[in-house]
Amino acid sequence: AGLAAVLGGSAAVFAGAADPADAAPLTDQSVALFLQSIELAMVSAYGVASQNGKLHTPSSVALVNAYSAHHTAHASALAAFSASTSTQPNPGVLLAVGDEMREAPDEMHVLGVAFDSENAIAATYLYAIGVLKGAQVLQSCAGIFPVECAHGATLGQIIGRDPDNDADMVPPFQTTDDVISITMYPPAS
Repeated sequence: AGLAAVLGGSAAVFAGAADPADAAPLTDQSVALFLQSIELAMVSAYGVASQNGKLHTPSSVALVNAYSAHHTAHASALAAFSASTSTQPNPGVLLAVGDEMREAPDEMHVLGVAFDSENAIAATYLYAIGVLKGAQVLQSCAGIFPVECAHGATLGQIIGRDPDNDADMVPPFQTTDDVISITMYPPAS
């Protein structure tokens, strides 16, 4: 729950209820750019995890590499809607997740950070699906959302989360409680 507390916000914060009155409203383009920046931050964070020497199990290394490739593909898909040629990871998300990965004492803790991050990303996609308007961007996000959920569930199994006793492992419904806040973590400009 540590990383979820760091990255998590609330749907109201994502939606802009806590934004200054003069803040620009969310558009499909701004939401796509935000999601793209989160995907790129995870690619970079998984790079930190791969380089810090704490991942030693071949299956964990393969999993992190596969998830990094998924995040790269998601960022590429979102680029079509963000109208951004920028390939900047979200600086706040990268700092928070990267620091947690660097400070993790061992492989299981690195994977625990990944578990929390993937679940926060899934919550963020769920929220985004509720605010997006365009059919194509909605279709793209609806295709990415279950992949992020699967990432979290798989990581939960690896780190020993018990689906019978741990509501965060496989919740009966995905909520937006742990959404990553666009106001707290704006994309790089």
